[in-house]
Amino acid sequence: MRLFVGVVAYVLCGFLWTAPAQAQIEYVTVSSQGSGPTLSDAIYDGIRMAIEQVNGAQVAAQTSLATSQVSTSSESGDSYAASEAFAQAVTSQTKGTVREYRIVSSGVDPALGNLTTVDLEVVVAKFKRSAQLNRKRLAVMPFRIDPSISARNGDIIGEAFGQSLITFLTQTRKFALLDRDYLAEQQAELGIVTSGQTPIEELAKLGQMVSADMVLVGTITKAATRKNTISSSITGVSRTTYIGNIGVSYRVIDAATGQIKWADTYASSTESGAAGGVLTKLSQRAAGEIGEKVLNAIYPVTVAAASGNELVLGQGGRTIEVGQRFKLIMLGQTIQDKHTGESLGAEEIIVGEIEIVSVTPKQSRARVVKADSDPFALIATNEFIVRPMDKVKARAQAKAKQAKQVEKEIDAGFESFEKENSEQW
Repeated sequence: MRLFVGVVAYVLCGFLWTAPAQAQIEYVTVSSQGSGPTLSDAIYDGIRMAIEQVNGAQVAAQTSLATSQVSTSSESGDSYAASEAFAQAVTSQTKGTVREYRIVSSGVDPALGNLTTVDLEVVVAKFKRSAQLNRKRLAVMPFRIDPSISARNGDIIGEAFGQSLITFLTQTRKFALLDRDYLAEQQAELGIVTSGQTPIEELAKLGQMVSADMVLVGTITKAATRKNTISSSITGVSRTTYIGNIGVSYRVIDAATGQIKWADTYASSTESGAAGGVLTKLSQRAAGEIGEKVLNAIYPVTVAAASGNELVLGQGGRTIEVGQRFKLIMLGQTIQDKHTGESLGAEEIIVGEIEIVSVTPKQSRARVVKADSDPFALIATNEFIVRPMDKVKARAQAKAKQAKQVEKEIDAGFESFEKENSEQW
């Protein structure tokens, strides 16, 4: 016996769908077997098994409650269960979870106590996952605050740091970031699906939460500010600033094995005119630099192409800034650890420096500011990556350069004064 059913019910249910549901639900065809005292019971069982194959036991159980409510009061027996009217009633009752089904074969099995058995082909609604979940999945856990940090400072730095870190890693477009801050709200929303207030097809969303491949955890070990007042002995004018410092320890853990894949510490300080402002500034800076270290440990920024006299990097967004400098690195032969035999990655040969000249959401462009050899001649046959310059060192160099410039301007001013007044000396 072969019966093709469910088209009318599917069309009717289509009017109940919203655009987002259509975008997230796809249909797959699966084969299943069912058994029961009657043909209708066997069909129910086969449909339940098909749904369980696609969406899991939770969705299958919810849908079984709906299909079992199909009324057989007007007609009874296997003749009605095999009819198109029954099939349409079943698919309609599921409101889209089952679009249609076909009875491939049916019969009575003596080995099962003369239960009726069926072989079905069932078209089942399946939640379509985002393509971004094909990326490496990363969960950023809320960083712990060391007990030595005051509650006020902990509140300031915890909020600014966590949000900035997640924003940075999301902007890299290298990871599928999994939320771990609002699990209660997420579960509450899924609770609406199981409450019966939504179309049955929405049940395909259940059981879709994914686990992380890696977990980023850490502790903010230090967060403090110090008031600094300087008074001029000549003018008597006082100037007050706030010096802040921050310390963070962090690690990337393999979620399946608990193996520590990467670990490091971070420390920085800065000065600001407001006590609260200095910690916020430090938090945002720490999040950016820690995010950058994690990214470069897992996915170094690659040189995707050469365009004219510029290099095109395969990363953009807020993670890269115009004017930022990177070390230009050519990858050499793969190096192995002599003790373990494990690969240590490719040899990294620093061949120069580049400076970012433009940034788009997905890529950036840079000019070569220093090079030992012509990278444009090598890019066709070699792989290049870039790594950020040491920002702590860069800031120190910038301050030294600024101080030197001020000293130069003062000297120039004295020279100009002496020249203008040379006749009076």
